Amino acid sequence: MTTQDDGDLARVLKDAAELFGLLSAPMRLQIISALCHGEKNVGQLIEAVKTTQPNMSQHLNQLYRKGILSKRRKGVQIYYAIAASGPKIFLLIWSPMSVVPFNATMSAKLAPAGMLMGA
Repeated sequence: MTTQDDGDLARVLKDAAELFGLLSAPMRLQIISALCHGEKNVGQLIEAVKTTQPNMSQHLNQLYRKGILSKRRKGVQIYYAIAASGPKIFLLIWSPMSVVPFNATMSAKLAPAGMLMGA
């Protein structure tokens, strides 16, 4: 491998480690799970995840800055959705969960049909 390849690999591994770190917070996984079924405004996310507005804003901002979420404003409301890179993120998150025991009801709450375990 060349020095250039080593640098590229180091950068990719650093980016992957940062992404895994970002996704290591259960609250962020809950937010992503809530958005798997479609766009939601901040109030709807707070209700779905059962947290405070400042805590939700902090997590949403981190997910948005890393390109995992997209957002749009409609009047005074801000709506969040899974960004275009979403399918890759789903595979990254939910593939390891295939080894975690949970039932079909839980599976349906976590992600839309077809996203878990190759369904």
